[in-house]
Amino acid sequence: MNKLFKGKIRNGHFGNFSDEVYEVLVDDKYGYALLDHFPQIDYESSSYRELVNNGSLAEDYFQLHDSEQAGYFSFISKHINRGTVVADCGCGGGSLLDLVKGMVSKTIGIEPYLGYHASLKERGHEVFQSVEKAVASDVIKPDIALSIQVIEHTYNPLEYLKNIFTLLNDSGKLILFTPNLNDVMLKLHFDIYAPFFFRTVHNYYFTAESLVKLGIEAGFKNHEILYYHDFGLDNAMHWLRDNAPKKKLQIGGIDKSANKFWKGYLESTGQSYNVGVLLSK
Repeated sequence: MNKLFKGKIRNGHFGNFSDEVYEVLVDDKYGYALLDHFPQIDYESSSYRELVNNGSLAEDYFQLHDSEQAGYFSFISKHINRGTVVADCGCGGGSLLDLVKGMVSKTIGIEPYLGYHASLKERGHEVFQSVEKAVASDVIKPDIALSIQVIEHTYNPLEYLKNIFTLLNDSGKLILFTPNLNDVMLKLHFDIYAPFFFRTVHNYYFTAESLVKLGIEAGFKNHEILYYHDFGLDNAMHWLRDNAPKKKLQIGGIDKSANKFWKGYLESTGQSYNVGVLLSK
């Protein structure tokens, strides 16, 4: 393995860094990067949600993540209809499932943190604590599985994809997104951006090619690469000028048309913040 980075990395929100120094190594076989070593994160406890969401209640999750879902839904909508069964693998508080629910026949939330389960059930979703438990149940096999910003947290991404493959019905599809190891800011401002991009709760960092390789090895037959960028050019300019993100603060000289062009350019060149795959059986 080749070393990509060595240093302290993000621990929670911007400005918080790990006490330990980590190395980020690139795997020779798949081309993804991974932390050396993996921090021990308990995703079943409230401590993880406190770290990343500033609170462990479903309402805290909604406040942070509701506004992000429309972008992901644009990739999902063409693959669902009123008869579709959808499973969200690592659904968190269920913001995306809520958006999908009104247009499909059944929604399944898979979430390790039990603190969200009561709220998810109250909102009409069937709930399991893991993909393995859903596979072992008599739940209807889903047509579509979603995995949005989850695979990077796993200890074994190939095993994770194999379990989702088993969960899906015979013609099932998986729509997956994760932070992009080819993010343009790692090229423009590596020394400052890398300690923010690499973080204690993400064991792995993927390229499109590495996701496709893992998907094929997990059993999926077909793939389509997806790119999605949800930050404007003004955010990139703030990084370059101030060494900090400013997602919702415009910068002089950058208007909405420039932000739109920037997002489209990064998506068309594979340099967006998010990389994804549509994997089909």
